[in-house]
Order: sequence, then structure tokens, then C-alpha cells
Amino acid sequence: MKKALLIILAIIGMNAVAQTGTKRSTQDRKELREKLKDLSAEQRAVLSTKKLALQLDLTEAQQEKIYPLALEIAQQRTERRSQKIRSEKLTKEQFFEMKKKQLDFKATIKGRYKAILTPDQFTKWEHTIRRGSKKKKVKVMRQNN
Repeated sequence: MKKALLIILAIIGMNAVAQTGTKRSTQDRKELREKLKDLSAEQRAVLSTKKLALQLDLTEAQQEKIYPLALEIAQQRTERRSQKIRSEKLTKEQFFEMKKKQLDFKATIKGRYKAILTPDQFTKWEHTIRRGSKKKKVKVMRQNN
């Protein structure tokens, strides 16, 4: 009986410690996101290019070609963020056009990345993009529940 009670207390104790750690890291991520929101599009493009250079082992020439692309993406995101507030009042047709424009933009960006990166790098880049979108979907599902 005493052993069972000790095991239960140990499990409860480990659970409490594990939960406090995740809350702290979640708070850290929120603070980081807030800091990133304040960055200009140029700053985000530089960070994005550097991150890709580390992930994909890009050459200097590839980094120079990717920076304008990253800048365009950062500017597009800034524009979309400002439109997000107004998107609640869109009609179905306006919403459709906005989504169509976003998908066209994604397709052109993908093609431009494919032209710059080697086949191995492009495969790795696609994998990271898919992984990021899966994380976003899980996050949205958790928020809705």
C-alpha cells in the first residue's frame, strides 16, 4: 500500500514539474513573436535568409538570390496582416479573390525557390514548409477545442 502511494505521489510530482516547463516555454514563444512583429520587412527578410542558409547550407550566390524573394514574402505578410482586420467584413467574392491571390503568390514563390535551390535543397525546403503548416493546423485545432 505504501509503495503504491509513493508511486502515485511520484507520478503527480513529475506531472506538476512537466506542466510548469511547458507554460514557461509557451510564454517565451509568445514574447518572441511579439518582438518579431515589431521588425521591419527588411529585417525579417534578413533573418529568413540567414535561417534558410543555415538549414539548407546555401552558397553566397543563393543567399543573394533568396534575399529579394524573402523580402517580397515579408512585405506580402505585412500587407496581409494589415488586411486581416478588414477581412471579417469581406463578401464571399472578395474573400475568394483574396484567397486566389494568396495561392497564386505561393505558387510563384515555390517556382522561384525551385529555380534557385538544388533539387536536394528544394526537397528539404518543401519538407520544412509542410512541417510548419502541420504545426499551425495542430495549433488552430487546439485553440478551437
